Amino acid sequence: MNKTINVSKYITFKNYYSTTAKTTFKTAICGPYKIKGLDIKDRNELYSLDIGSIKNKLNQLKEETNLLLKEGGDGLIRDLSKALNLSSDNLKFNITKSPFTLRAYLMAANQGISFYHHELRKQINPTDDYERQKRKDLVYKLQSQEIDSLTSNKKKSTSEAKKSMSLERELEIVREQQQEQQHFDQQISVSTKWEMGQLEIQPSIDTFQQDELFVSFNPYESLSTNSQCYQLVSRLSKFLWKEDLTKWEMFSSSKLNQLIPQLQLHILDKITLNQHENDSIVINQFLDSIQFISNEINSTDLKIFKTLNDNNNNYNNNNNNNNNNNNNNNNNNNNNNNNNNNNNNNNNNNNNNNNNNNLLSKPIIENSIENGGDFKKIINSSIVDSLIYMKGHHFRITSEPFILFFEQLKENQDYFSSLDQYKQFLEKLLDSLLFETIEFDPTTTINNRQFEYKLKLDLLRREAFRQFKVYQVYNTSPDPKRHQEADLRKLTHLFKTMQKRSTIDFIQESKKYLSPQILSNGIINSNGLLASNELNQSKTSISISQLSEGLHSCIPATMSLLEFSIKNSSKDNILFDTVDGKLKDINCLDDLITKFANSKYMYQRESLSQRFSMFTQSWLINNNNNNNNNNNNNNNNNNNNNNNNNNNNNNDIIIGLGNPIYKLLIDLEDKVLELSQNDFEENPIENWIGNLSIELDDEDDNLEYQDTNKFNIIASQNYNLVRINNQMLAQLHKTFSEDLDQQIEELELSIKNKKVLEREIKTHNDTISKLIKDSRNSTTPTLYFIGIQDNQVYTLEIPDEWETVWNLLKSYPNGLLLKDFIDKQTFVSKEVFLSTLTDLNKYGVVGLFPNY
Repeated sequence: MNKTINVSKYITFKNYYSTTAKTTFKTAICGPYKIKGLDIKDRNELYSLDIGSIKNKLNQLKEETNLLLKEGGDGLIRDLSKALNLSSDNLKFNITKSPFTLRAYLMAANQGISFYHHELRKQINPTDDYERQKRKDLVYKLQSQEIDSLTSNKKKSTSEAKKSMSLERELEIVREQQQEQQHFDQQISVSTKWEMGQLEIQPSIDTFQQDELFVSFNPYESLSTNSQCYQLVSRLSKFLWKEDLTKWEMFSSSKLNQLIPQLQLHILDKITLNQHENDSIVINQFLDSIQFISNEINSTDLKIFKTLNDNNNNYNNNNNNNNNNNNNNNNNNNNNNNNNNNNNNNNNNNNNNNNNNNLLSKPIIENSIENGGDFKKIINSSIVDSLIYMKGHHFRITSEPFILFFEQLKENQDYFSSLDQYKQFLEKLLDSLLFETIEFDPTTTINNRQFEYKLKLDLLRREAFRQFKVYQVYNTSPDPKRHQEADLRKLTHLFKTMQKRSTIDFIQESKKYLSPQILSNGIINSNGLLASNELNQSKTSISISQLSEGLHSCIPATMSLLEFSIKNSSKDNILFDTVDGKLKDINCLDDLITKFANSKYMYQRESLSQRFSMFTQSWLINNNNNNNNNNNNNNNNNNNNNNNNNNNNNNDIIIGLGNPIYKLLIDLEDKVLELSQNDFEENPIENWIGNLSIELDDEDDNLEYQDTNKFNIIASQNYNLVRINNQMLAQLHKTFSEDLDQQIEELELSIKNKKVLEREIKTHNDTISKLIKDSRNSTTPTLYFIGIQDNQVYTLEIPDEWETVWNLLKSYPNGLLLKDFIDKQTFVSKEVFLSTLTDLNKYGVVGLFPNY
């Protein structure tokens, strides 16, 4: 009997890796830029003003800032983005939100604070125990020698026997390595890694550290949360440290470190006056919040004790309420049916009361702040975060590597050792953010030196963090004391080199004593501050291996397709849209990933897969933009500006990648990724159709029409019907989801004749190349079912007529009689239609249930 579906089982689930209005700016000459603050002397004068006067001062600040951005915005954004290593689009969105946001970014730039890209900065994990690799190599050598001795009849000489290691010792080393591997695997499972295309820092307490020098740009974070501005102001707030720092001192100082960032995030970033009656509420909130923060900076220990007790009481009360509610529910279950209604009403009232109590114990959401919520509750609730931070980081900052690091910092500039001096500094920082005139000069060498100083410290801090994690957290080393002492000596040497020698010499020594992974700090140094040394090279300062892992975790088939095409495309076998079949300056997949890492698309707030998709389509996007710009050009000035923009965009273009096949394949893999994120163990009822449906066996393939009144049919929720403009896409995905290297290895093992092997490999590659060419030329719209059954992802090609059939079946969410459903179809014979349904049932697209 003819089948009407084409099935591709292409990947095993368990192996699948786990806005605001635009502001128009004019171009201006490079700085210096002077940005005035509120036209108020200090906070005492601010507190003495009435609401109307404060409103006028705020409006004046807003107008002056808008005028600056209007007259010199392009130049300011260009210079500031270079200083901060942040994309212009991202920077523009943030600095136009509020005058105080712009001021925070300028203050950061003046101190050399910069941004690193979260995905391009090599994150520390157990693989950074470099001694472990040496031990693995030793075991491999011993095992190889054992194999050689078993396969060779040659006897060892007396001298060789004396030099060789005893068999007992060899076996002991192998056993130790096996135990280490088990421990290593366990540590890897709970450490930082890529999950479904996102780089997740584990444990989560490591995502934020107050003593970091730079700020993380994380493309997964929503623009509305603006956590990067929070981090930035936290860097401006410095921190408290001394070698004998107590837990109480660390807790108190970490609470202080959060105050001005919280004010920036919840109040200063969001202050807008719209000439409404609510303006008075906004201004009162602005004033009250500043007063509250000022008081909190100088808060006494007794007040902190009270706040801790209040939070603890709220927590206990909520737990008691929840326990009482559970008891009520248990009692209700034992009551008779006559009392059910009354008991349910009482439970609803109890639940509502508990919800209100929970709201009081949690940080107030941002919308509540905007609607007049209480900022004080956020600060009081954040004291819990300070306690958690102290518990998670006190051990780290009092460890040997970090003591060595902190001792190299400049006291009262990089950190403070006195709590009183730290409070005085925060008072001054608050005044600077509100009132002082800020001057930003991108041409001065002072900012460059500040950035260079922090850049060197950041490298050494990264090494200190690596040593702390490897020797005191992961514990993957069998002899941690000896190896840590050696590593600490290297770190001490580098600190002395930084103090006494030039930056170039320091970088050369760092390359000698530090792993390249540590040098991958995620800072794409576009302003050329370190152009005279190798740290400025893109392959050094960004982790291509980590980004490659991320891409393979979400779009493995696309990566495999590109790698095969780069290796095998030529003038005689064109797999790219170029004359010679080659991509310019791209000799391997890492070259292409490096190009992507340095492109503007890395800074788009999209998933990693979609950012790479935009990168592959950059030639088409740029072409369309050029056409639009040319159509809109009215004068020579516009032409010049557009040409400059186009030249900048050309750096992101890879000519030859414009074929839609890459976007289609990435979109398909995104759908697979979305499906594979469903956790059926957490919600076992989610896939109830696939779990409970009757699965027809092979002998049941000849299900007759007269038997269809014995079954009900229902559409699975685990499958989506999609239309894709490429008939070859499913086969392409299936092919490149398989391990092509393993297929070659199997040929090498099975074929010993060299000429025959070369011929078979060529045939193998030619077959795949033909599939790529056919896929690139295919534009036929095709329907596919895409979904999961039994932890297996499937694509099923289906005739176009099935779109109407599927929509009809979905309109009966609770199912209908199979006979009635078949009777509604007329485009094929009942026998063919029934055969197709049988196949769909096998893959879980439809469920069949007995009709009793």
